[in-house]
Amino acid sequence: MGARQGRVEASYGHDRSWMRWRLFDARLAMLSFVGLLTLSSLGCRDSPLRPVPNCLEGETRPCTVPPCPGPGIETCIDNEWGPCEGYQEPRPEMCNGRDDSCDGFVDNNPLDPEIGERCGTNTGRCSKGVIRCIHGELTCVGAIEPRPEECNGMDDDCDGIIDNNIPEEICYTGPPETRGVGICHAGIQRCVRGAFVCEHEQTPMPFDCTNGLDNNCDGSIDIEDDTDIDLVLFVDWSGSMVRTLSGVRNGLLRFAEAYRDSDRIRIATVVFPDAQNDGYCALLEDFVSPSEAIATLQSLQIQRVGIEPSYQCMYDAAIGLYDLDYRSDADVIFMLFTDEPNFNNDLTQEDVAEAMNELGATGHFFVDPLFQHHYDDIVEQTEGIMEDLEGEYLGDRVLSHLLSQTCSM
Repeated sequence: MGARQGRVEASYGHDRSWMRWRLFDARLAMLSFVGLLTLSSLGCRDSPLRPVPNCLEGETRPCTVPPCPGPGIETCIDNEWGPCEGYQEPRPEMCNGRDDSCDGFVDNNPLDPEIGERCGTNTGRCSKGVIRCIHGELTCVGAIEPRPEECNGMDDDCDGIIDNNIPEEICYTGPPETRGVGICHAGIQRCVRGAFVCEHEQTPMPFDCTNGLDNNCDGSIDIEDDTDIDLVLFVDWSGSMVRTLSGVRNGLLRFAEAYRDSDRIRIATVVFPDAQNDGYCALLEDFVSPSEAIATLQSLQIQRVGIEPSYQCMYDAAIGLYDLDYRSDADVIFMLFTDEPNFNNDLTQEDVAEAMNELGATGHFFVDPLFQHHYDDIVEQTEGIMEDLEGEYLGDRVLSHLLSQTCSM
């Protein structure tokens, strides 16, 4: 019994050992199979010991050849990398932001021919500089460059002309509230000798009652309204006055407009010759206010008649034949406008002057220079004034004369 048991145990042990070896052989076979599959997938069908290639045929990659940083290109030939081709070789350094000479420094000692040359201009306020290599670009260093022109007496834009190309602007240097009032108006700002000047503007002027204007730009015409004046107009409206009557009418109307609200100035109008009776005078209107006289003055038109009895008109007005309503405390002015001598031989200058002096009237005559000697004795004896009945600005002179009389009395 004991011997049999021993044989059985021995047999069992032998079986177990055999089984272990069989299992090892199976595992080894499996590993070999997997290894073959792996090598097969890598293209190594012929031999599981063939080496892995360095690259794939035709593949490229960047390359460098010291000392230059490249870049070049190398190509895979027969699964090996070929030579580096197309790489940068050392060359003269230029100003371009690259290390052309392959010495490890960018743009050192560049050989561009422009470097060191003078640049810019010495015209005006500008001055030249020197060309240097700055950050890979040729740059003018140290030059004073042109700038927009200013009004400072200098050539800022360096075009050879001082203070040119400065825009002109509307300007006004007077009080803002007076701009566009009366004689005041804006001008044009220009640069003159290095400073801005407002040209052609008109700012407020001192009060002046001699020109019928609002000189101080306060919104009202400058008038002196503290004198009583009885103004008698003697107007020659014959055909020979065709060139001058419009100027006379213009000046008289502007005077009446300036004093239209005055109650101290009155205007009477006598014309000659009478349109109905050639050789006579006609009273168009007795004394009225300036505003009321405007319509009569506007009606002064050329009449086709020709004998001018100027002495007679003034004489009759002085001795009262027209029944003019003179004020006892008013200054009386006889104002004559004619381009002809007197055609009434019954009266002399002395006769007319004596009658006017008796009234207290002063003679202010606008007469053609050719015939002023027919009236100068009257002017002298009444301490009056003689003016020329001619000129482009006759209306302005008539107005100025009238206003000067109202201001000075």
